[in-house]
Formats: sequence, C-alpha cells, structure tokens
Amino acid sequence: PLLVHGESHGFVMDREAEFLDVYRDLATRFPRLTICMEHITTAAAVQLLDEFENLAATVTLQHLLITLDDVAGGMLRPHLFCKPIAKRPEDREALLQAALSGHPRLMFGSDSAPHPIHAKEACGCAAGVFTAPIALPRLAALFDEHGALDRVQGFGSSHACDCPPTPSIAAPPDVNIDGIPAVRQGDAYAPHTCRTCLAVTIL
Repeated sequence: PLLVHGESHGFVMDREAEFLDVYRDLATRFPRLTICMEHITTAAAVQLLDEFENLAATVTLQHLLITLDDVAGGMLRPHLFCKPIAKRPEDREALLQAALSGHPRLMFGSDSAPHPIHAKEACGCAAGVFTAPIALPRLAALFDEHGALDRVQGFGSSHACDCPPTPSIAAPPDVNIDGIPAVRQGDAYAPHTCRTCLAVTIL
C-alpha cells in the first residue's frame, strides 16, 4: 500500500481539500494499488473514500473529538494543536459518523505525538497530540456513547488487517537478501487478514 499524509502548501484550513485531486489521480492511474489517506480531517475526504475502491483512510482520536474551536476558539490550547489541524464541526461529524458506521476502509491511526512540555507550551509550539495512554479506552467509550461498541474492534484493528494485498508492479533488480531478490515484479504481498487480530478485543 501507499500511505500518504496529503496536504498542499495552501491556507491551513484548505490544505487537505486541495490535495484530494492528487488522491483521485493516483487512485485512477493505479487501480490495483491500495492508497491510504493518513489521518483525514474533512467531510470531503470521507466522501472521496467512497469514490474509489482502492482508497482507504485513517483518522485520529483527536479528530473524532475536537474542532479548531477547541484549539483556538478561546485561550490557545497547545496540547490540542496538531497537523493536520482540527477542522469544522461538520467535518468532525462526518468523520465520527463514518467511524461509527463501520466503514470497512476507515481505520484508527493514532498519530500520537509525545513532545516535552517545554516544546508544547511555547511560542511556535510543536504540532501533535499525545493520546497513546488513553486512545483505546477513549475510543471504546466514544463508540459506547453512540451505541456502536460492537464496531470499535473493526475500526481499531481488523479493518486494517482486511486491506487487500496488491502485487508488486515494479521491483529494483539489485536488492537481494542472501542472493535472492527481495521483491520481484508481480510478487503478491502477504495478506494482512489474520485470525489473531480478529480474535483480540481492544476492550
């Protein structure tokens, strides 16, 4: 798969939306390649997920919970500042509804970013939200609050395992392991669907 954090260099609130045409181009030109839009933040990206079977996406815990108002609507809250920046309430709602609905190609991506306090509570603070210690229980609580606890396993684990493997479309001729080509053109990558992941609960 190709994993892409897709943003332009434009106005910060528009960067993801401006990059969506790049995803469209890649998905059209490489229909057998699974392309994962990493930590999406907009309703437009959710809609794009349904336009192409070879697109998947991750979303973070913070983007299911907060909007830009939570970050900078009153006093600045640097510990909620991250990239991609949190967006509008309608974007958060679209992300949340897609996650709660059990969309098979939408999965959790923590993007947890621990920074020293002096790097967060500073002018020009570092981007990133440190969610690792609470991410899974908070996800479970969020899904439970919306009557969708039975779908948290898919979002948190098995949707990622179910992404289909794709064959190699090119391979360098000079990358070998013990004299054997590491990947040859046409080789199928190992599938990620595994009974272990499907059997483990994150609660």
